[in-house]
Amino acid sequence: MCVALEVMHAAPGGPVAHRDVKPGNVLLAASMEVEGGVLAVLMDFGSARPARVAVRTRREALMQQEAAAAECTAPFRAPELWDTPSQCDLDERVDVWSLGCTVYAACAGGRSPF
Repeated sequence: MCVALEVMHAAPGGPVAHRDVKPGNVLLAASMEVEGGVLAVLMDFGSARPARVAVRTRREALMQQEAAAAECTAPFRAPELWDTPSQCDLDERVDVWSLGCTVYAACAGGRSPF
């Protein structure tokens, strides 16, 4: 998962955010090529968007919140996508938040941290 996000966040055309990293979007596959024999593959790129978004008005902030509500799974959504400030810059860190929540869920028997 981390490698997939690293590649997306370093995309030549500009960083891309997955915006819906969650356990249900991770496929576990047996693999002799990785330590531990299990490979985690990130899937479902339907909510992927350019990572860096400059929000300068309340209207733009509400548009980001509405898109996140429609495309991002609530327990794994970054705080800045819940209540987007009118003056902010969104970036690939939204995926870092979701990745942390996903790792927590993996360690906590599938329970969200919230």
